Amino acid sequence: MLILVKLKRIIGKDIYLTLLLILLALIYGFAYRKALLIQSMLSIGDLMPFFITYHDLLTSLLSAWTPYGLGAFSADLPGIFVLQTVMRILTLDNVVPAQIIYYLSLMPISSLMMYIFLNHFIRSDLAKFTISLAYGLNSVTIPQFMEGGAPLLTYHATLPIMLLSLFNILNGNTWEKKLRYMIILSIALGWFNSQTIFFAFPFLFAVYLAESVSRRNIGYAVKFLGLIVCSIGISLLLLLPAYISPISWTLKYIASPQGTFGTYAVSGNFTGYIQQQIVDFFSTNPYSTDNFLRFTYALGVFAFISLFIKRRKKAIYFQSFIFAAALIMLFWRLSMSQLAISFYQAFPFLILFKDLVKIHYMLIEVLLLMAAIALDEFHERLYFRKSLNISYSKRKSLNATYPMAKF
Repeated sequence: MLILVKLKRIIGKDIYLTLLLILLALIYGFAYRKALLIQSMLSIGDLMPFFITYHDLLTSLLSAWTPYGLGAFSADLPGIFVLQTVMRILTLDNVVPAQIIYYLSLMPISSLMMYIFLNHFIRSDLAKFTISLAYGLNSVTIPQFMEGGAPLLTYHATLPIMLLSLFNILNGNTWEKKLRYMIILSIALGWFNSQTIFFAFPFLFAVYLAESVSRRNIGYAVKFLGLIVCSIGISLLLLLPAYISPISWTLKYIASPQGTFGTYAVSGNFTGYIQQQIVDFFSTNPYSTDNFLRFTYALGVFAFISLFIKRRKKAIYFQSFIFAAALIMLFWRLSMSQLAISFYQAFPFLILFKDLVKIHYMLIEVLLLMAAIALDEFHERLYFRKSLNISYSKRKSLNATYPMAKF
């Protein structure tokens, strides 16, 4: 609701947002012209059908058994329950259009959410428009949409909300505003995907690092680290239903590794088998090696561009995102070597990133954020030279609106 209020407030005076909405309507209206006429729910990849009855939907939230596929020992997350309930209400309790509209809306919503975040992050309208469009339509989201990657597309659409929430927590003027956005961040982290915390961590860490370094205040860093930890703690409570089954299996594995996974084991260790499969995939897949080189070159280009970022806070943000991208690349590189076995044994939760798609998602997202800052810098050098001559009151207003690019 808060996002909708902000959108309504700025849409009347933001010509670029209006153009973005028109362009998204034209692109997706043409692309989806046949999909909207489908008379049954979509069944692609990880896209699950909506529950037919409210009883089944409620059972999926409260029960430890979820009737997806052949069944799973995991309760649905609260966000899934709320999402399906809201979509059913909006479609007058018709689950077929509810599921179709939900899935078809993920990519345009991604662009819209990124524009709203960038509207608080940078000043260049051209950069907001370009990066928002590319955020929704790129080499990762399009194949994922074709393959039914609903969980990752949902995470992709909510990442800008998380960044906007953290940005307002760190820059908010009142504690009421900080706490409000802390709750929004907790819900975004913990309602829709049990893996969101791990995917979002490099970006949240980069924003927190940039703000802490730019302020040079240890007290500020410690105080707001506490708020972020509280947000993550609340999100973990929301995720608890989804984690009950994995936690129970982990405890069983610790107590009896041979007995727990014996029927699936290779050399009596299912986890070790997964780790070896990941290493084999990353080290022998030419697609992995080629894309690693491409992302390495792209990161090198952005590292060179960072030398030309003038404003201190903007440069710190840019370098923080480079650091986050470098950590992701390091993880990818370790996954391509035999050292990864020890790596996964030390950090078992990193098995979540056992396929290239998740790594590509994270790298595309961080590269687009750096591209937004670079375009903003380029646009500022061309069109904001008159800023030194503006009045003090105007300059103060701009500083309050765009805290990352203060005069």
